[in-house]
Amino acid sequence: MKNSLLLLCLHLFCVVPIWASTFTVTNNLDRGEGSFRWAVEQSNRETGISNIRFDLPSGSKIVIDTTITFTTPFELDGSLDDGVVTIVSEKRIDNTYKSYMFNVESGETDSIVFRNVKIGYDINDGHSLPSIINADSVSGKILFENVNLFSSQNAIKVLHPELDLEIVNCSFDSVQANVVSGVPDDPLVQTSNNYVSWKKAVIDNCLFRKCSNSIEGSAQNHHSLLKISNCSFESCDYLVAGVAPDTVVVEKCNVNNCRTGVGIIADDVVTKVIVDSCNFTNCVKSAIECALDGMDIQVTHCTFSCGQQSTREAQLVYLSREYYSDKRSKVLFEHNVVGDASYYSTGMLVDATNAVVRNNYFYGNGIGGFHSEGYAFADWGSDTLLLENNVFGMNRAGEVLPNVNNIRFASQFYEGIGLYGTGKAQFTIKDNTFIGAKENSVHIDSLEVNAHFTNNLFLNTNGLAIDNIREDLPTPKITSVTNSGSHIVVRGTCGEGGVIELYKNDGKPQNSIEYLATDNDTPNGEFELELSHSKFPGEKEVCFIVSATYETDGIRATSNFSEQVCSSLCPTDTTLATDTIVVGEKFLGEVYAIGRHDSIFETIALPNGCDSVVMHSLIVKPKATDVELVDSEKSILFPNPAQTYIAVQISGCMHYEIYSMDGALMDVGATGDGIIPIVHLPNGLYLLRLLSEERVFYAKFKKED
Repeated sequence: MKNSLLLLCLHLFCVVPIWASTFTVTNNLDRGEGSFRWAVEQSNRETGISNIRFDLPSGSKIVIDTTITFTTPFELDGSLDDGVVTIVSEKRIDNTYKSYMFNVESGETDSIVFRNVKIGYDINDGHSLPSIINADSVSGKILFENVNLFSSQNAIKVLHPELDLEIVNCSFDSVQANVVSGVPDDPLVQTSNNYVSWKKAVIDNCLFRKCSNSIEGSAQNHHSLLKISNCSFESCDYLVAGVAPDTVVVEKCNVNNCRTGVGIIADDVVTKVIVDSCNFTNCVKSAIECALDGMDIQVTHCTFSCGQQSTREAQLVYLSREYYSDKRSKVLFEHNVVGDASYYSTGMLVDATNAVVRNNYFYGNGIGGFHSEGYAFADWGSDTLLLENNVFGMNRAGEVLPNVNNIRFASQFYEGIGLYGTGKAQFTIKDNTFIGAKENSVHIDSLEVNAHFTNNLFLNTNGLAIDNIREDLPTPKITSVTNSGSHIVVRGTCGEGGVIELYKNDGKPQNSIEYLATDNDTPNGEFELELSHSKFPGEKEVCFIVSATYETDGIRATSNFSEQVCSSLCPTDTTLATDTIVVGEKFLGEVYAIGRHDSIFETIALPNGCDSVVMHSLIVKPKATDVELVDSEKSILFPNPAQTYIAVQISGCMHYEIYSMDGALMDVGATGDGIIPIVHLPNGLYLLRLLSEERVFYAKFKKED
């Protein structure tokens, strides 16, 4: 049924716009008026965009016998009162590579919409199924919304350089080849590699289950885009496979139990690939596998975990040049987590013109078996590499899960596959943390690797921290550690011209737990580094270890660590102190007589575990009541005032002490004749204390010139 609307003539103009006609499917037969085939035939007679709707019972299934062809733009909406309509073929429509349930053959500015419908093959004869939708000639926009395509060879086939493809809220089940294919059917055209898939393809919030290649397109279009967002891939072979469009974006996707997640060959086009905020789990071979010739790839904020089903040759992330080593390739791998405590082989392998790998976690790689063949990270010949601020052997939650080996550097990969390495590769490995590799932490098996290690921490190292194939690298040696009380000086020897890096060590071989200092000037193969005690707050002892980096003929190489040397941080000096108390008071738990008492030692435990020694000189003053007794007794000395001496009127040998009026002890001695010299005392008032065998006497006197 066809409905037309005419607008009224206004003023002098009469306008008759072209409105979309609506054709309603009222029966589920493949023939006659009201059938789906009839609706499509009516739509093909229109010049505008037609609407195909369905007025069928809930759960209706339409069975078609032969290909249905669309020749004009249309919108197909399979909504029912309860669910959506299902369109199936219960037999093989055709057995050739050109076979499809739907052929879309329309003009230059088409608008094609599939909405709220399920389409697929309802047969199971053990053979490859035909495909569902072919839209090779569509150059406008194709929209798939809330569509389920299932049980087919290809699901959606497109091949036009001006196509805008959008797939939203769809699901795809058991597609044997490509869910979205931008590859020609004709094998002869495929090999020519001159086709273009689309201008833009956007896939959002879709589910892919048990599919082979999810999306495959041509790299011949230098201005094409493929963007996949918020999608889930379950038990598929590839997420993106084969030759890719100019720009590929994969973001916020979950890929589980797939053979390979993102698999791309750049071929002859500079392809940009962005993978962000995705989760890859239980991958059989690789989560990402890209041939980098001409490719710029960025992988950020992703997690990679593949488990025991992975193979011996697997790499979670494989980014390597395959064909054209002279084509530039760029890798940025940042803020990712790579590893699994049960994973078999290498976490990440890279060979690029320029590679930056930073702020990542690599853990548990190679643990499942194959021992030395399992690496957290391996570089097989990049021209430049920055490996910065990564953590090896611990996941993002802080759980320590070591790798079999942490990293490996080589200048060549497998012979005969491609050209690798340019010689004198520029590698910088800095600010990384390597934790507890089962074997060696870093392995360098090439004489061509120009690698500079700086400010890296090696914790719980089992083998060597840096295992370098070069045998000409002198290992530095710490010859002395001296403690001045406020500073520590570390001295040692190395090869001439070596750049020394000094690290704090925990007492275990090959462990560097904190970077401390660098000595860039070792012309005679000797180094000296001075450190303040303030670098080690609260510590009683510190251990040191050093490495040396050498440069020969433009090749930089870093030696393994020296043997560790430890030194005490405790001070060796004794502090002097003078203290004053009143007779009868305790000092350090003891009671002392009036007078001066020297060489009283006190040991104080400091927060850092050291002991501080204080040597006290103690002055014990008389009580105020003792001083007052002097005034109540008859004077016992003369002259008073006196200039050079005083004489006491008490016979016998006596000990004497002279105090200033503020209690300071000024002189001590003994007299047998009663004469006490005072010429050395400054003018002023003094208190004389006499100690005889019977009693103690006190007297005041004045010294004046």
